[in-house]
Amino acid sequence: MSITTDWLSAIANVVVAGSIIIVLKQLKSDHERSRRERAIELIGSWARNMKQGSTAARKLVETFSMEQAKSLFRQEPFDIESKCLNLLNAALEGDIDKGVGEKISLNESISSELRWVVVSYLDNLEAILAAWRHNVADKNMIEEQFSYLVSQADGHYILEQFRKAAGGIDSYPAIDEFVKHIKKSKDTNITGKQKIAS
Repeated sequence: MSITTDWLSAIANVVVAGSIIIVLKQLKSDHERSRRERAIELIGSWARNMKQGSTAARKLVETFSMEQAKSLFRQEPFDIESKCLNLLNAALEGDIDKGVGEKISLNESISSELRWVVVSYLDNLEAILAAWRHNVADKNMIEEQFSYLVSQADGHYILEQFRKAAGGIDSYPAIDEFVKHIKKSKDTNITGKQKIAS
């Protein structure tokens, strides 16, 4: 009788252990699916809220020097090159007349309006990349959709100068981490091994 009880107890333990393993696998599968669904939601939201002005503002501000970025962040008047007029007009969805000469002077009002477009763009992106950073959304899907924003060939690192002017890593920690990760990934893909930092 004790041998039968031991066998029944052993079988029950195996069944319980197997059930636990199945439940854990199901939970992991559900978690992965939820992360992929969240990534799709975030990408869809980004696409629905993206405007031509935001993209033009990003492209324009990527060309700014550190001094121009600081002036923009402080909403102060500053000059940009006249060749940037079309991007400026697209960013502000307006019709700013070209000034005389090689420079366009942005007054406080224009600087403030452009700053608003850039900050809104960065805030929306930070929310998405915070989900990437904290593993709430599928990392691979987010990287696949947003890595184009980091271009070492063009020196574009998601408005790096402006982010520095705004307080650096403290202002946009998820964007900062994402840029570093993508740079490292691209260095690894190009050379086949990780590039040694210099």
